[in-house]
Amino acid sequence: MLTVLTVEEKISEKIPQRLRGFLCRNTLTAEVVFVWDTEVKLINYINRSGKVNWKKISRVAGEGRGNLIYCASELPDEKQGIGVFSADDFRGRLCANAGIEIIRRMPEVPRALRVGVYDPIGDASDLSEHLLRFTDNLVVVTKNVGFYSQQASRLLSDMGAVLCLSRNPSALSSCALVIAPSVISAPFTPMSKSVVLTCAPARVPLSCAVYSRYQVKLSPKLQQISDRGIESDVLSAGLYSLCGKYELGSAVPLRCISQGDAQSVDSLSKCLLERFRT
Repeated sequence: MLTVLTVEEKISEKIPQRLRGFLCRNTLTAEVVFVWDTEVKLINYINRSGKVNWKKISRVAGEGRGNLIYCASELPDEKQGIGVFSADDFRGRLCANAGIEIIRRMPEVPRALRVGVYDPIGDASDLSEHLLRFTDNLVVVTKNVGFYSQQASRLLSDMGAVLCLSRNPSALSSCALVIAPSVISAPFTPMSKSVVLTCAPARVPLSCAVYSRYQVKLSPKLQQISDRGIESDVLSAGLYSLCGKYELGSAVPLRCISQGDAQSVDSLSKCLLERFRT
């Protein structure tokens, strides 16, 4: 079962804060729907008093309280055993899919367009193999050089492709496109016209466009759930990771979303092609 929580803020500013708890009653509704063969519990909490009753939400959520699909800014009370599901792993897959598609859609990849993969522990090694089908100007930054060296030897033998490896994150500074399925925690200085695709906000400052959220296509029933206030990639991540809907892992995002911008994969492909055309 997937458990989805939405919290609606309907606080009246006309009522003094000290009186809201007495005059304004919060309401909670819950229903169960089926998406494909998956049971989805939908909990909607309307906050009129200014204080969310997390104990009540925890009780209604039941076994799903530890992995709530929830996108509002107010964090739940951990004392009530409530945990928010993290979509980072699935967003890592989406950023990899988007990166491959950006390069694949180029009629010809410019020589000046270098692609960088940030993979500290080596758990996204298949990404470089996919990218080498479309470009030979690729560098992988990883701490797990030993593992990647074995892959580099195999790729050279099987594809005649040379995989460049580096332990130094500064190798990403010359890349037009950086694909980071893991959270970026190592500093480097990207070009201002570069694009970074990743799974979560970087832990270091980056002076270029950084996309860490993704809009994915949903079925009509899932779209109705998303319209309640659940981001499409978070909802898809829950179905993928918690419900075994692994076919969603091949999705190519409709849009890549940064803090103040949203671009389609096609527009990013054309933009990078134009910026780095020699």
